[in-house]
Amino acid sequence: MAEDYKTARMVTLTDGVLSIAMTLLVLDIRLPGPADTLSNAALWQQITAIAPQIYSYVLSFLVIAVLWINHVQRFRHLTRMTSLMVWLNILFLLGVSIVPFTTSLLAENGNSVSTAIYAVGMAFASLMLAAMRVHVRAAGLVETDSETTDLRTLWGLEFSTAALFLISAGLAFVKPDY
Repeated sequence: MAEDYKTARMVTLTDGVLSIAMTLLVLDIRLPGPADTLSNAALWQQITAIAPQIYSYVLSFLVIAVLWINHVQRFRHLTRMTSLMVWLNILFLLGVSIVPFTTSLLAENGNSVSTAIYAVGMAFASLMLAAMRVHVRAAGLVETDSETTDLRTLWGLEFSTAALFLISAGLAFVKPDY
């Protein structure tokens, strides 16, 4: 019973942090000026002027949603916790909780540095999720054979997202003037 409680608390904390991070993303979307006296055309101009903020919001919201879906799918069969699992999850939450800042940075200044910072932050969160998956398998934290993926597939699937983000961080500096 105590282990179920610890597992439930970790899942609850994770759900809470991810939902707050997703909500905070929208707070940086603001029109450049007051909208109360604008004509339809002027309002539309202001909305199109904030397209980078809207794009960054949607992108980050969907990435966090995918991280949440993966977390739910990967850890719904957890039967017990370890200290390492708790710390890996906390590091995962650290990576997710920085997303509103990196999203704002990307939206306001889509240069190489902000793109790389965004990508590295996303890669970190993805790596922590993958590390948790590896630990769950290694420590036998599931009672059933729900984690039947062999190690080659695990490495291929679990680390591919992080690898793509790290590659994009490097590519951000290939043609920094674009």
